[in-house]
Amino acid sequence: MSPLLFIWAMPTVILYALFLGAYKASGLIERITIALNPLLRPFGLSGRDLVRVIMGMGCNVPAVISTRACSSCSRGTCISAIAFGSACSYQLGATLGVFSAAKLPYLIIPYLLYLTATTLIYTYIISSPTAKSNQNLLVIEGRAFLEFPRLSVIWREAKSTITGLTQRHYI
Repeated sequence: MSPLLFIWAMPTVILYALFLGAYKASGLIERITIALNPLLRPFGLSGRDLVRVIMGMGCNVPAVISTRACSSCSRGTCISAIAFGSACSYQLGATLGVFSAAKLPYLIIPYLLYLTATTLIYTYIISSPTAKSNQNLLVIEGRAFLEFPRLSVIWREAKSTITGLTQRHYI
């Protein structure tokens, strides 16, 4: 099983790390975090948590590992949202395959909307009042600016992600 896992999982992890590195280096993650935080606070999530849940669409393992940086009041809710509502790349690919085989590829939009709605309902129910509080502010230094990412910065970010995953023996 190990060679198959290496052939199947390693390209996904490398691509995931490269895309995540580009998003971090460009400042896009910080912009998304700041913009969506007020919309997610009533559900017990922050903008940073949403970024991690979306990262779970690529691979749930690094998304859950990244929750270690979440605030203590929202970490459990974030992990639950990843487990409940993030269709990992394999699940998403299989779902697309089923919709395509049934000649109903347009169903992916209702499927993703359904995942989003049910995840928000679930997190609203399970999150603590502290996480939903208006006093629970997002702390980010200054304003986030977008810039074109440099390859060296993308590689540094990707390398840290890959190293973190391989040292923990998830792949």
